[in-house]
Amino acid sequence: MASRFLYLVRHGEAAGEDGSLTAAGQEQARLTGARLAAVPLAAIAHSPRPRAAQTARLIAGHRPGVPLTESAVLGDYIPGDLDPATLPPPFARLVGSYTITERNEGAALARAAVEQFAGTGEEHLGPAGADAVRHELIVTHNFLIGVVHPAGTGRAGLALARPQPAALRADRDLVPDRPARVPGQL
Repeated sequence: MASRFLYLVRHGEAAGEDGSLTAAGQEQARLTGARLAAVPLAAIAHSPRPRAAQTARLIAGHRPGVPLTESAVLGDYIPGDLDPATLPPPFARLVGSYTITERNEGAALARAAVEQFAGTGEEHLGPAGADAVRHELIVTHNFLIGVVHPAGTGRAGLALARPQPAALRADRDLVPDRPARVPGQL
């Protein structure tokens, strides 16, 4: 059976919502690239936001020849039309700051991201045969990782790589001298 390993990485620390990576964020991205250097990546996809694109480029510096592509479905958006009234107050304020139209658009983008990156058919793995194994890195944002990770683990035929933790946060998980964390804890 074909297998697809997805490595989900949150962008490094950035200066503001649409800013470039800070010096710490650049170091986090380089450490992520070093940590994943032995993984036989077939592709690296990233959000169009500058912080994710810069993170992906720095990681790709450890992987010459691996295709690096931007994908609009990996952007930073609310990945569903959540009802703010059903959420804890801080999250409700955030979700409520988006219009219903923006939330609906986010839900459509999230469905497209799940289909594109958590799919398991030949259209996703390529015609390499029944025993194909494909490793891909996705550099994106918190909300989308929260959608793609559960969708991927629940799909038949999909093997989701689970480095410690399940999804790496470049700004938190790859900081030198940080104490070890509990496996699976985000």
